[in-house]
Amino acid sequence: MGDDIDDLLSNLEGESDYHIENDDPSNDEQLDGSSLTNLPNQNQFEDPFNEETVKKFESDSLIDRIPDIDTFEEVDNDQNGSDEIKSETDKGTIVTRTEVTKEPKESEIILEPDLPKVKFTVKGSRSWNTREPYTVQVDYKKLQKDYNDLKASFFFFQHRSKEPPQQREIKEAMIKYYRNGSKGISSEYGEFIFKSTYSLIQELGEFFNFHNGQLNLFIYHLGVLNLVHILNNLFSTSQFGDCLKLLPDKKVIKNLPSEFIKEKVLCWFEDNINIFDLSFDGINEFDEIKKIISQKYYSEVDRNKERLNSFINNIMSESDKKIDKDKIFRSKWNDWFGMTNIIVYKRFVERTIFR
Repeated sequence: MGDDIDDLLSNLEGESDYHIENDDPSNDEQLDGSSLTNLPNQNQFEDPFNEETVKKFESDSLIDRIPDIDTFEEVDNDQNGSDEIKSETDKGTIVTRTEVTKEPKESEIILEPDLPKVKFTVKGSRSWNTREPYTVQVDYKKLQKDYNDLKASFFFFQHRSKEPPQQREIKEAMIKYYRNGSKGISSEYGEFIFKSTYSLIQELGEFFNFHNGQLNLFIYHLGVLNLVHILNNLFSTSQFGDCLKLLPDKKVIKNLPSEFIKEKVLCWFEDNINIFDLSFDGINEFDEIKKIISQKYYSEVDRNKERLNSFINNIMSESDKKIDKDKIFRSKWNDWFGMTNIIVYKRFVERTIFR
């Protein structure tokens, strides 16, 4: 797939080389167009990046000439050798960054050495609410790599759907990426994280029946760390949230910028939870939230045990084999309880079946 895309995108302006305009001229890349054999030359095919052609490329043959992008190499973002980060708690403000000590490879996109610092206020003042899950550490080197990857990415999966996006949608995003000088998707993906966080919190509020100030306090006690865990779980168990990155050899890899997600959740939390005058240190309020969630937990356990019994009875009617009831129940936890709710239960309920 890589060679076909390389040939096609390298020659969108004819048989001459196609030059990518980057934000930093020193980082411009040259895509070799010498391998073109069967694609139309400039006389046969209008410049696809002029204003008129781009507006109507849905009906153009360009998209049809790009091979389907249906397989991606997976990337493991959990790199070894990351530095440990110490959190500062100067009147509740922590900066969670380390210094960049590794020089980027020539093939990597070089960003400014100093990304804006994440300001996150630790609103609690007790020993139990001035550490995880009320805080989260961000690795600067991994964050730098995530920004590099997002600048080299052209598409991300932003809808919770079992159906994959249409090939046309992916190909259009690839063409737009080249046309706009390979600016990447950092801004769009950041907005996506904000919207996903908001939607997630609304869903949690509906399920546990928290509203307004009590919902904000519930999210505060759930903690920014658990919000990050929940989003990463949602994204890693489906195509939802994954980014498509185009490598220099035009291979496409699927990538989840987990450190970038942390940064954006911290920003969202600071702007949407920490701004309120909540009872951050209030034990009684915390206990009330724990009580409500515990009641919901035991209700769900009873409901799903009945569901299990019905499921087992159906199996036994069709098979004489011995059935491990507990094993089947464990295999259904994520589907029946929900991965997100399991994280909430483990946070607020002292003893659960999930531990």
